[in-house]
Amino acid sequence: MAGTGGTPPFTFSWHTESATPANPPQDEQLIVLPAGEVDLATAPLLQRALLIAVDRHPRVCCDLSKVTFFSAAGVTALLVVHNRAIQTGSRLTARRPHGITERVLHLAGLEHMQ
Repeated sequence: MAGTGGTPPFTFSWHTESATPANPPQDEQLIVLPAGEVDLATAPLLQRALLIAVDRHPRVCCDLSKVTFFSAAGVTALLVVHNRAIQTGSRLTARRPHGITERVLHLAGLEHMQ
């Protein structure tokens, strides 16, 4: 999904990967990879993708390595999805935050998701 006007594009993709090469296929986790800015306009897109993911997979990881900006709306999206994951018996983690994303997650007390 791309931004409009002067807004940098926001996209996401997903794929599965094994936690370790020795793990059987049932231990695979779904990786959701957002790229770009997670702000008031794009956080609902990320939230929807992650909700679909935790509803369908027991292990979901949000890879934040390509996120260039992360607002409070992104924090809210992660918290909503984290609560859904708990309700459905799924597990949501986040990995590779950097820059402002890492700082925002720290300030929000979401280090436990890593």
